Amino acid sequence: MCRDRRRAGLTRARRGRSARESPSAVQPAAVRRLDPQRLAPRERAEYIIGLGEALYLDGAYGAAANVFDSILNSGDLQAAGGRERVVDWWADALDRDARPRPDIDRQNVYHRIRTRMEEEIAVRPGNGAALYWLASAARAQGDLQAAWDAVQAGWVRAPLAGDRATALREDLDRLMLRGIVPERARVVGQPPQTLQADWERFKERWRR
Repeated sequence: MCRDRRRAGLTRARRGRSARESPSAVQPAAVRRLDPQRLAPRERAEYIIGLGEALYLDGAYGAAANVFDSILNSGDLQAAGGRERVVDWWADALDRDARPRPDIDRQNVYHRIRTRMEEEIAVRPGNGAALYWLASAARAQGDLQAAWDAVQAGWVRAPLAGDRATALREDLDRLMLRGIVPERARVVGQPPQTLQADWERFKERWRR
């Protein structure tokens, strides 16, 4: 099999982040047909990512997270965008795996996500997936002040994400308005409109 055909197979097998929105974009059968022994090292990393995505779409979220974790720890991801995509898949898979678990297990999973996102941001401050999931995992733990702070920090850091900045800010805004604001309002005993107004003023000050 020539390299162009191998690469075409990998492309058909996975389509990046959009695959979660369109399950048909990742085809497990296409991944299984590939022979990993015939792939170059970079293509093999893409193959492993494809396996993780196929597991995710099959509902095996814990297994998918393990596969993505191995790639993140291997150092095989050269492009920043590629690493960000896998970070996003990894955190999303763990999030879905955690939801049906007992509270103590969920807390441990979200602590794990927060720890990795903090490490990612320390090295790659423009990693939009890490900026989002740091806030989302804090919210899932019930640490609403930390979630609020993480969204604000993510909003300010968003320009570091380059052409992904607008999408990141939209995701953070949605997380704040639909999740953090109403939940924090109940905890602190304030009307949601008050917290929403605080958030809108913050966004206006840091619009650029």
